[in-house]
Amino acid sequence: MHIGISVEDLGRSVRFYREALGFTPVSKLAVGGFPCTTMFETEEIELECVFLERDGFRIELMSFPTPGTVGDGAVTPWRQRGLAHFALSVTDLAATREAIVAYGGTLLEQTYIKNDDPQYKSEVLCAACPDGVRLELIQSPVADPALPLGVPVEPGDF
Repeated sequence: MHIGISVEDLGRSVRFYREALGFTPVSKLAVGGFPCTTMFETEEIELECVFLERDGFRIELMSFPTPGTVGDGAVTPWRQRGLAHFALSVTDLAATREAIVAYGGTLLEQTYIKNDDPQYKSEVLCAACPDGVRLELIQSPVADPALPLGVPVEPGDF
């Protein structure tokens, strides 16, 4: 299982996710032609991708030398349909901020929250990778990132 992210510059994006966010490259792939033309709904295609992993979470960075990427790389709005963001736990938010900028990302300082409530003691900041994917960065010495937020879903809720 993984989440795919289309990128403009594969090397830049691998460096960003590896150096700024602690992902580890695990495999790479270069393919073209059929059956990719069918899957990606295009007449010609060259796809180069790198799979990276962190804390059991896997992403696929996908570069399209042919026919090229589309979109302007603007930061994904929260309310846009589709993938709005993904969240990562960080141990040192200040260092992560510096690394994000150093590797071509964008800090969204207006989203910074510091919660001093002992139950939720945390700092949260949104950022974006060089290709505009919104990232929610959470530093919390008390929260278990494996636990869900909110209340349990009951049968019949949806």
